[in-house]
Amino acid sequence: MIKKAIGQRSFDMFMDFHEDVEGEGFYLWERKFPNLKSIGNAVIQKIAQEYPIERKSQIEGFPNRQGVIFLDKRPLEKGWTLEHYLFQNGTKYCLTFETPANMSLQKRVEMHLFALKTSLQLLMLPKISEVFETSEV
Repeated sequence: MIKKAIGQRSFDMFMDFHEDVEGEGFYLWERKFPNLKSIGNAVIQKIAQEYPIERKSQIEGFPNRQGVIFLDKRPLEKGWTLEHYLFQNGTKYCLTFETPANMSLQKRVEMHLFALKTSLQLLMLPKISEVFETSEV
């Protein structure tokens, strides 16, 4: 059903919002085109100003790099997720945000909203600078 609705369209960014029942802090999964700068690192830097970051060295067998788990083109052991499907079909950035389930709902929502806002701002920065560079004053 989702494949049919999405078709072969690609997107600049896909974001998914999860909770980790074993987590102690915020972390994210990032899959991006190789030529693009990481958005995940900047999101973590912003989140870390107000919220705890997950410090486990590995999450689901992947290295945790200070709150960012970088994914390559392989599907996860769970199989093909929506995120992986979208990436394989041209979505430039795929981010999955994880908040610790042991925190209050209010804190988890705050973290997700903070990550959403920061990611969108970072995605828009290059586009905004292009507008200013090409516009006449």
